[in-house]
Amino acid sequence: MKYIKIVLLFIFSIVMVSCGGKYGLTGNDKDKFKMQKKLCADEQIGACFNLGVRYAEGQGVKQNYAKAIKFYEQACVGGMAKGCNNLATIYHRAKGVELNYDKSFALYKKGCDRGFLISCGNLATMYEYGEGVTQDYNIAIGLYEQACDGGVMESCGNLGLIYQDGRGVEIDYVKAFTLFNNACLEDVFASCNNLGIMYEKGEGVIQDNGVALNFYESACAGGAMDACGNTGRFYHNGIGVVIDIEKAINLYEQSCDEDIMESCTNLGVIYSSDKSVVKDLVKAILLYEKACDLGSRAACFNLGMMNEYGYGIAEDYDKSLKLYKRSCDAGFSRGCTSFKILYDKVCVPSNTETDCSRY
Repeated sequence: MKYIKIVLLFIFSIVMVSCGGKYGLTGNDKDKFKMQKKLCADEQIGACFNLGVRYAEGQGVKQNYAKAIKFYEQACVGGMAKGCNNLATIYHRAKGVELNYDKSFALYKKGCDRGFLISCGNLATMYEYGEGVTQDYNIAIGLYEQACDGGVMESCGNLGLIYQDGRGVEIDYVKAFTLFNNACLEDVFASCNNLGIMYEKGEGVIQDNGVALNFYESACAGGAMDACGNTGRFYHNGIGVVIDIEKAINLYEQSCDEDIMESCTNLGVIYSSDKSVVKDLVKAILLYEKACDLGSRAACFNLGMMNEYGYGIAEDYDKSLKLYKRSCDAGFSRGCTSFKILYDKVCVPSNTETDCSRY
C-alpha cells in the first residue's frame, strides 16, 4: 500500500475520425496530418507540437520518439513552453533515449519560466527527489504550491504527499487530506487512491474501511492501478466486505499487468497458498519473480522459500540464499533470519557443494 506521485506530460488530444490503414491514419485525419507537416515546415510551432504528440503517442502513426523529439524541439525553440515540457518528459522518463536529468531539468525550467505551470510541478518533483539537482524540499514545496494554486491539480496531490509524509515540513494530515480531496474532485485518481489510504489507516480522519473502499474503487475505475491492487486486497482479505477471491484475482491481474509489485506479490500468494483456488505454482513463481524484480521484498523472500524447499521448483540453496539476502538487504527481517539459518546449514559445513564465497 503506497501513495502515488505524478509526473505530468501535456498531451493535446488528436481526434481520430475513422479507422483502417496500418496505423489508423485515414480519411480526414490523413489530410490533417499532411497539413500539420506543411504548417510545421512553415514554422507554425503549434503544428510542430501536435506532430510531436502524434509520434510520441503513436496517434495515427508509428510511435517514434526520435521524430517526437525533433518536433518538440522545434516547438520549444519556437517559444512554446508545453513543447519544452513534453521534450523534458521524454528525457525524464527515458522514453526512447537514455535518462538525462540535466536535459529534463533545463527544459522543465524553461517551461516553468515561461509560465507553463505543469513544468513547474515537474520541476518540483525533481527537487523533491534530488533528480539531477540537490534535494530541496523547500524549493519543491514552493513550486508545487505555484502549480497547485494555478490549477494543476496533480501538483496539489503531490504537495499533499509531502504533508502526509512530513518531508521538509511537519506532518499535517489536515492539509494532506484537503489537497488530496481537491485533486480527487477534479478526477486526479491517484489522489482518490491516496484518500482511500488515509481512511484505511485513519490518518487525520476517522478510520473507515467502507469509505476507503469507495475511494479505491473510484480510483481504480479511473485508471489508478495501485487503487485496483488496494481494492483487490480488500476483497482478498475480506476487509469490510465478503471475501471474493475471483474478484480479487481480476483486480490484482489488472494492477500487476501495469507493474504494481504489491499486486503481483499478492496474486502469487493466492496461486501458491490460497485454499479456495487450484494451486498453480508455476504461475506463482512467475509472479514472484516479476514482483521481486520490481522491488518487492516479500516476493523475493517467498521465492527464496520455494527454492529452498523445492516447492514447485527444483531445490536450489544457492538461489535461495541470493533471494533471502536480497530481501534482507531491502529491510525484510524475515529474509535476514532465513538467510542466516540457511547459511549456517549449507555454508558452515566444510563439505558443502554451495559456493558461499559471495556471501
